[in-house]
Amino acid sequence: MAGTLLLLALAGSAAAATVAAAPPAPPTPAPAPGAVARAAPRVTPATTGSLAGQVVGVDLAAGLVTIRETVGAPRPGREAVPVTLRVDAASKVVKGRRPASLADVHAGDHAVARYQVTATGRRALTLRVADTLVPPAVATPTPPPTIPAGPQ
Repeated sequence: MAGTLLLLALAGSAAAATVAAAPPAPPTPAPAPGAVARAAPRVTPATTGSLAGQVVGVDLAAGLVTIRETVGAPRPGREAVPVTLRVDAASKVVKGRRPASLADVHAGDHAVARYQVTATGRRALTLRVADTLVPPAVATPTPPPTIPAGPQ
C-alpha cells in the first residue's frame, strides 16, 4: 500500500513538472470595439449529394449535364428544380451496364448522379444513365385472304 502511494505521489509530481515546463499559449487578440463576435468557419470536407431524375440538357462543349429531379416526393417548400453538374475526365459515366461518355447521354434519359459540391459548382462523381429501350417492332396483322366469290 505504501509503495502504491509513493508511486502515485511520484507520478503526480512528474505531471506537475511537465505542466510547469510547457510554454504559455499565445494570447488571443481582443475584438475591436463594437465588432460582432463570429464563430470561425468550420473547415469540412467537400459536401456530396445525389439525385435521380430526367436529363433535360447536355452541353458537350462545356462538359455539363442538367438533370431535373423526378424521383421521390419533393420536400415541402422545394420544387424539383434542374441541377447542372460538371462532368470531367474523373467522372464515371455508365449507360446501362457499359462504360459511356457524356456524348452518350441525351435529353429525356433517366439518370442517377452522385456529385461533389465544390467552390466552382457541382462536379459529377458518377453518372448512371438508364439504357434506352427500343420497343420491339409491332407486327401489323395481315388480314385473312379473301376468296373471290365465283359462280355457285
